[in-house]
Amino acid sequence: MRAYAIHRPLGMGTYPSEYRDQITELHNYEFMQWVDEINHNAFGYIEFEDGSIPKEALDRYDLWTDPRKDEKLVAAGKALARSAKSEDWDRFEHVWDKAKEKYGYSDSQLERAMGWFEE
Repeated sequence: MRAYAIHRPLGMGTYPSEYRDQITELHNYEFMQWVDEINHNAFGYIEFEDGSIPKEALDRYDLWTDPRKDEKLVAAGKALARSAKSEDWDRFEHVWDKAKEKYGYSDSQLERAMGWFEE
């Protein structure tokens, strides 16, 4: 699993140290650069062995992974796009609120996920 540092270069105290034995690579870019995988600028990335690190642990350090690999976010994006297309606004609002409250997604994450499935 690759996680990108979006607010600062990687170094001591910038990633969850309880998972340091799972790190296979830590790479800082020479300059902040655009990363298509996350659709955002990043200072570098950290590669972990098997992807078993909880999203909450990465979120505490503002480390972003490819959002299209987040099954719950993909499902929310599909449901939101389908509800918007059919103009089922009650369902749309329900899915949006649940995704924010239960899973902690931001408005921008949900808007981006919905855009993956709009035609």
